[in-house]
Amino acid sequence: MIDFIFKWTLRIIQPSEAKRMEQDGPIALPKIKGALPDGTEYVFIDDQGADTTVFAYSGMDALFAGRARFEFKRIFRSLSVPCNLVCFRDPRTSAFHIGYDDESLGIDFYTEKTREIMEQLGATHNIALGSSSGGMAAFTFGTLCKMDKIIGFSPAFPHTVYRGRTHFFQSLFNFRALFREPQAYIEVLIVTVSVIWMEDVALKRIRRRFPLEIWDTWGIYEGAGDKRPNATVYYGERSAADTRQAKMLAEAFPEQVRLEALDTGRHNCPAVLLQQDRLVEVLDHEISMVAAPAKTQS
Repeated sequence: MIDFIFKWTLRIIQPSEAKRMEQDGPIALPKIKGALPDGTEYVFIDDQGADTTVFAYSGMDALFAGRARFEFKRIFRSLSVPCNLVCFRDPRTSAFHIGYDDESLGIDFYTEKTREIMEQLGATHNIALGSSSGGMAAFTFGTLCKMDKIIGFSPAFPHTVYRGRTHFFQSLFNFRALFREPQAYIEVLIVTVSVIWMEDVALKRIRRRFPLEIWDTWGIYEGAGDKRPNATVYYGERSAADTRQAKMLAEAFPEQVRLEALDTGRHNCPAVLLQQDRLVEVLDHEISMVAAPAKTQS
């Protein structure tokens, strides 16, 4: 039933993406636990020999029928700033809370793998990138691995911003958005329901075997003190939850967090920028601010 709902939601919201995905097989939610299909990968590495590496963490892909993908992988082919790209995805759709090996805590597994790849590539500058729960992962691993910068698109933490009763009813009864910006209405509602589903259904199953709790990403970032990476957060200014979350970050960490408001009610800010033909420009700009000047010249 859940697969059916997600499949038809995707066909309504993103028909072109649904058609593309169905060429690779039937759309279905991945397995939360147990053995994954042979050949399932969780990391993609594109070593360009550059002095800057970008670690991109995929979101839960609720808007793509829960089918884990390497987010940002395609768009990086169009960037002008030289950089290596490392993409992490979570085939278990647990927002990286459980390891790919199904035996370890996700925060330990992916922190270790991120550090291993940082050492392997040996870049001077390292950047964490992510959208939604991938933005939460970017803040978490970017901080734990002492990266130089975080680029977050509507980073979904703390989860109380999305699953709180007030926000849930705001999302459900936001009829103004339903009639003026229907895609944003459906998108925000699905993300809200997905957060609740992950915490109350998926992670409860995992807790039977793991002492698992939702990461305190806020505490991790706050606790880093003067080692806290600078961050740029993009958000839709007509999305109440995303606006509230972004302003909370900027007010708590004014020295490190810079906000960029987009004229949209959507949660999926990379998709908005892509439609405006601005995503490449934005990523080039954000990465070049960290990369060595000699590496950003064409």
